[in-house]
Amino acid sequence: MEEEPVIRVSFGESEFEATPDNTTLFRFVGKLALYNHVFMLTDPEESTGAYLFNQHPYYAEFEEYMITNKYPLHDNLRDVAQCDLDAFENMVKENLKDIEDYPPEDWS
Repeated sequence: MEEEPVIRVSFGESEFEATPDNTTLFRFVGKLALYNHVFMLTDPEESTGAYLFNQHPYYAEFEEYMITNKYPLHDNLRDVAQCDLDAFENMVKENLKDIEDYPPEDWS
């Protein structure tokens, strides 16, 4: 019997095992590729999860591993779900907090 593929992901103090049963790759066409992401269903009872957008340094490794190991894939999507747009916006806001002196003084 072949072992199920697993990606181990750390979320602070806890570790999550991303398997084909709880993790899906979403890829969009054209300009919408900005929203390409991995979604990990971390709590099936609450229908909550975590996103890994393609701007993350490890996204390419995740994508390659997931494709090679036949994880679920939604490819060439032409519409982005509102929940994905909201998650992307939250990710950008969180990343902006890490930038010192933002926005730059000369922008105003």
